[in-house]
Amino acid sequence: MEKEVAIKKIRSFNRFYVDLIGLLQADGYHSNYTLAETRVLFEINEASLIQASQVMLNIHIDKSYLSRILKKLDKDGLIYKERSDQDARAIVLSLTEKGKSEMVKINEAASKLVKVQIATLDETSCKQLVMHMEAIMQLLAAKNSTE
Repeated sequence: MEKEVAIKKIRSFNRFYVDLIGLLQADGYHSNYTLAETRVLFEINEASLIQASQVMLNIHIDKSYLSRILKKLDKDGLIYKERSDQDARAIVLSLTEKGKSEMVKINEAASKLVKVQIATLDETSCKQLVMHMEAIMQLLAAKNSTE
């Protein structure tokens, strides 16, 4: 397949999937937080304790953009920001109880959304869907790890 055709088809799929899961809707996963803010919360939640620099690397986000997001999350009482004991320049992030509660709501809403999307698929179709998604991730991860 010609690269330009592949690019158009991939971009078409990306738009389809973004629309399907409602990423551009104002309330995202029925949360008051944007996709980027939600992703930062997710990274902090998954790690329990994580340096801001690691969040930047994990989600490929600009330092100033991350800083603005962290300010908002801190102001909203969702995260703790502390200086690292090992490196005074580093900021270690963790979720507050309010932040953990928000993540539970976001995760439940995201899971419910996927459940609705796959409700009409039989077991074989569901397995095929997951297999194809994993193949996409593997192909793109392998390509990106060689750069």
